[in-house]
Parts: sequence; structure tokens; C-alpha cells
Amino acid sequence: MAGDREIFEEFLDALFGRRWERVGELLADDAVWNMPPSLGLAGLEGRDAIVAFLSTAPDTVYEPGSLRLEPIQISVEAGNAACFANVSATTKRGKPYRNVYGFFARIRGGVLEEVFELLDTVSFREQLKA
Repeated sequence: MAGDREIFEEFLDALFGRRWERVGELLADDAVWNMPPSLGLAGLEGRDAIVAFLSTAPDTVYEPGSLRLEPIQISVEAGNAACFANVSATTKRGKPYRNVYGFFARIRGGVLEEVFELLDTVSFREQLKA
């Protein structure tokens, strides 16, 4: 079985590579995805709900396939993983998007049980309305 670091890195690669089947395989059945409360989005519960959201929601604000992850730091220890990164894309309005994100995960038994996605929500809103 792959180690936690390999699992986390593969998850991020699958997520930004739009390989939704693999994303689902790397999530626990009862996984939870948490987002900044200021975005007005409730956390997602369950693998199917998470994959459904991740595979459709970004395409409502970004050009499909334009999201890119540029990790600054990845750290994994004792089942806890963190990725501090720049994320870039092209908005639906054709404008460049760039923001700082943090992805934090708990990994148990070879799958992600819980993910926290953090970002500068003020910058997110400003760039999407431009």
C-alpha cells in the first residue's frame, strides 16, 4: 500500500487533472469536505456528493480544465497532510485567476477521511467579479 504522502499527492494530481474516478477511489465512503464558511457553502458529506461537487462546481466559474495547482509546500506526518499552494485558472470571463490555497487532509487506511480547503475568499470574490 502507498504511504500517506503518495496518497495525498496522487489525490491532488487526480483532483487538478480532473480524474474524477480516481478522486473518488482516494476518498473514504463517508469523507467530509470543508470549505471556508464565508463562501456560504456547507461542507459536503460522502464520497459521491464530494465528487459530484468537485467535478461540476469549478466549471461554473472557471474555463473547464484551466485550474492549475502550484504547490509551495507539502507536508505529511502521522496521517495528517497539508498543501500550501498557488492555484491559477482562467475565469469564465476570460480573465486570469490566481490565489493562495491550503488543502489539509486526514488520511486513514489509504483514503482521505476529511479535507479542509482554505483560500483567500476576498481575493476569490474580487477576481471573479472583475
